[in-house]
Order: sequence, then C-alpha cells, then structure tokens
Amino acid sequence: MAMSSTVKSALIAAAGIIIAAIIGKVGYDFWKGSHQYTGRVINEAKKPLHRAKATVEEDQGVGETQYTDSEGKFTLFLKDTSKATLVRVSADGYQEVERRISPNGRTGIETFALEPVPPPKEAKDPERVTITEGATVADAVNAVMAGVASFDLRCDPAFKKAKMKYVELKGQTPTDLLEQIPLNLLPNAKVKFQIQVKKLEGGNVYEISCTR
Repeated sequence: MAMSSTVKSALIAAAGIIIAAIIGKVGYDFWKGSHQYTGRVINEAKKPLHRAKATVEEDQGVGETQYTDSEGKFTLFLKDTSKATLVRVSADGYQEVERRISPNGRTGIETFALEPVPPPKEAKDPERVTITEGATVADAVNAVMAGVASFDLRCDPAFKKAKMKYVELKGQTPTDLLEQIPLNLLPNAKVKFQIQVKKLEGGNVYEISCTR
C-alpha cells in the first residue's frame, strides 16, 4: 500500500525535529561548562589583522583554533575547569604572541599586538684597506680613517714616518685595521710600537696614540 504524501510529510517533519533535538543536545553538552573568550589582533600600526590564527591550549592539550574576521576579532570557548590556559596568536609575516590567561572571570575583548618578523641580519663584510709598500704609518692611518669624521694621531714622529710593507688590512672596524699597522712595518723601520684607539664624543672622534 502506497504511503500518502501527507504521511510522508509528517514523517519528514518528525525526523527533522528529532535531528534538531539531537544537535541541540550535543551543542548544549559541548558548550556547557565553557565560556567565551574574545580577542582582537592588531599590527604595529594598530590596524586589525584579518585571518590571524588563534589557538587555545588547555591543560597542555591543543584545543580550538579560530581565525580573525575583518575587524581582527576571534572568539574561543574555554573550559571553566581548565587549570592552565594558553592562547597563541600568529599571522604570516608576524612574530607569534602567546599569553596565559585566567580560565574564569575575564570580560571584554583582549588585544594582541603583533610585531613584524624582523628581516634577517646581513653579515657585515669586513673592511679592507690596501697599503702599498713604502707608505708611511701616517699614510696608512689616513687611509683607514678616511671615512671617519675626525681623528687625532698622537704618535712619535719616527713612528709616523716608518715605512710599511705591502699589506691588505682586514677587519670589522677602524680599530681592527689600525691595530694591524705595527705588525706590517718594513724590517728596517726599527721601531716597535702598539697603537691604541679611543672613541670620543659618541664615537665621532678618534684619538690614536702609540705606546712602546
């Protein structure tokens, strides 16, 4: 015997009610014992970050993950029974921020300010100064200090006039280069000195002296 359309409609409606009740019960059980935690993610210019990732870890277990909307907001549901709650927020091109929060009692929207990932540091090429054979110590000092605002060479005249070997001085700072000068004198220079360098006035002025 064929089922009438009226009976079919009634059965479909009843099935819909049962499914809705089941979903409602599951949803109630899931959210029961939880509370909302809302955050807002901004960048260094205090502009909202869209699609930033927010993840909660409760009692050392990874929980819910949400993504921010166009206003930079996200909402997580935290368990009232959690003893330790950690929220991590990240976005492409930004440094991750993590924050430990109290499971209960927090109200309002909490702000997470993300800073851009710093660019990788470039290795500084060593400074190079080529000294030709027969150049004097004074010539070498002038070559090394060519890019420095001001310097005062306080050395014995015999040392200033001492001749140098051909050498390529290498170092990261003018001080590195200057300290190599006494090591590269010609054998007939017959002077033995060490160079000492002091930075004065915030590093814009150098005082160069010699000691036996």
